Parts: sequence; C-alpha cells; structure tokens
Amino acid sequence: MVGMKVRAMCAVSEGDPPFQFGWRKDGLPIDTIQGINVEASTDYTILSIDSVELSHAGNYSCLVANEGARVGYSSTLRVNGTKRDTQYRQ
Repeated sequence: MVGMKVRAMCAVSEGDPPFQFGWRKDGLPIDTIQGINVEASTDYTILSIDSVELSHAGNYSCLVANEGARVGYSSTLRVNGTKRDTQYRQ
C-alpha cells in the first residue's frame, strides 16, 4: 500500500566470508532510486523503503558473492494505490 514501510532481508546461512552484497530493481542497481536505503553487515543486508511509492513496484534481487560462488534471490514488490494517494502524502 502506498505510504507503508517495507523491509527485505537477504542473509547468508553458510559459506566463507567475506561476502559482497548487491541489490537490484528490475535488473538495475538501486543506488539511484530515491527512498530506498540499504544497510549491510558481514552476513546479511537489509533493503528498506520508509514510504512506498507506486514507482517502487517491481522485481527486487539480492545478489551475494564470495570467492567460491555467486547466488541471487528475487521477489516482486506490488504496490496498491493510486497517483492520487501519492500526491496527498507529499
């Protein structure tokens, strides 16, 4: 729903550190998307959106790599609302 908070965690349960994490939205790096924050630790990363907008809808992927492998997981974020909802929140 427009205006709500979203958190997604991506964690490593096994493997040899150091791990490198990366997030993508619809195949593109998320570092240029407003309103999305990423924090990382040694074995996990958290993507957070404090106030979801319609433009945040899409396919999000977490990529994790170390010397031995590179793996990823993807999930779709659907946002319910209208442009009118977004205008009232600004």
